[in-house]
Amino acid sequence: MGESGGERRPFQVPVVKRRWPVLGVAAACVVALVIAAYGIVTWSRGCGSGLYRAGPLDECVGVTDGPGEFGLSDGLGGFDESLRDVQTKIAAENERVRRVSRERNRPYVSIAYFSPLTVAKPDTTTIEAVRRSLEGTYVSQLRANSDGREEWGGNLPLIQLLLANPGSRSAQWEPVVKQLQERAESVGNGRLVAVTGLGQSLAGTRDAINTLAQQGIPMVGAIITADRFSVDPAAPEVRGLLRVAPTNSAQAGALVKRLEDTKRAMVVWDRNPDEVFSGDLAAAYERLYQQHGRQLRRGEPFDSAQLATANTFPAMIPNICQIQPDAILFAGRLRELKPFLNALASRSCMELPMRVLITDSVIDIGGDSEVQRSLESGITLEYTQLAAPQAWDAAPQYFSRRSVEYFKLGSTATAVFQQEFPGESIDDGLAITAFDAFGVAATAARRAVQYNKVAEKLPSAREVAAQFDRMHDRGGAVDGASGWLSFDPLTGRPDSKALLVVEVTKEPGQPVRSVPSVISENGAPYLP
Repeated sequence: MGESGGERRPFQVPVVKRRWPVLGVAAACVVALVIAAYGIVTWSRGCGSGLYRAGPLDECVGVTDGPGEFGLSDGLGGFDESLRDVQTKIAAENERVRRVSRERNRPYVSIAYFSPLTVAKPDTTTIEAVRRSLEGTYVSQLRANSDGREEWGGNLPLIQLLLANPGSRSAQWEPVVKQLQERAESVGNGRLVAVTGLGQSLAGTRDAINTLAQQGIPMVGAIITADRFSVDPAAPEVRGLLRVAPTNSAQAGALVKRLEDTKRAMVVWDRNPDEVFSGDLAAAYERLYQQHGRQLRRGEPFDSAQLATANTFPAMIPNICQIQPDAILFAGRLRELKPFLNALASRSCMELPMRVLITDSVIDIGGDSEVQRSLESGITLEYTQLAAPQAWDAAPQYFSRRSVEYFKLGSTATAVFQQEFPGESIDDGLAITAFDAFGVAATAARRAVQYNKVAEKLPSAREVAAQFDRMHDRGGAVDGASGWLSFDPLTGRPDSKALLVVEVTKEPGQPVRSVPSVISENGAPYLP
């Protein structure tokens, strides 16, 4: 589905759709030869407009306004239908935006959701996580384009949502960023003004962020938590990047505050260099825990890049029993946490209770049955979560009622998310953080029109980026469903962002016991 009107079309890699009956045989052969010359796609397996096949997974990457072959890879260049429903809804809303623009002479801009939309081993995300993030982004688009109401900073320009897939683990990010750059440089309706999503804190994510920043394209990360994304350690924070999620240091600081009664801890950490998140978190743990004279013992590393990672954990347990730490600070992801807890549950020092803390951020860890079985051996698990319905009930004063109503059943906003995606869970918080990230970008786009008085022309990406410096304190904060969002103009980090911490225990034969609380790195979360 392309742009309407006579404006310049953005860069698109040629593809062939599966509609050969309308072509003559000779024409079909010519097109097939042209596509073969590009070495990108084959005529029998088209991807959709703006997309092309690339990489070892032969996955469809690129930029589209909805359609495309995304999902869980079957390893043979094909993908399941997990994302089809939300993609169809996005395409329909985009078409409605363009129709309203034509019929009512309303301006519209594009915001791209940039994040891996194809999943394969050894990804640390799941297709369910991808789907829920897209669903939250779509519901935020619906809020932005609500008829008759001013939402996310106003009602104009209307917002078109583009899907930008950099492939599994963002490995194919470079040509996708090039396409986004072309769209940002276009003129007229549909020009790109911001990018949201950004996926997990991986090396490909970091490289894409730095390149987009160089082009002056503003970004709002939904779940990225690494402290720094600058390639040069001596360089300042990436300009034009806002984060909905607290950084690793902020989350680690919130957890370490809960350890004031401890004297000795150790870090179990992932040394995989591609896992920016884990290395960053381990460094934060080490720096913060040793304050106030507390002792941090020798850590135990593992490498998630190795196929037999789980086999390394049993060898750590004798050392843990010998050290007898008051707390174990785990710097890794849920995929590795589960075999670690399983090994710890079989420790020889069963008389010693174990306390494990993790900031996996977007997973309802306590609800995992495998994790619960491990806890029956006298393990207490404490973890942070960037957003979850539990937080709204535990401390409702720290959340915008209007934004929460888009998700909460029985609310006056009639829970738009549940209407659009009945039966879908929001417990992992991914839909919520994606909703907020898009909302921040949409708000900045509308403020660029209001404050720069450019109603007769569309705001540019750089004009939208300029609004990021004003999105703080009472006059500029955004009412997110994951918590009020006031951003430090120097770092782009959220001020004292609300963070859910859950303490989970389980006795054999008894239900799991879960105790939620809402805190921030500075104690109380931010309120305007």
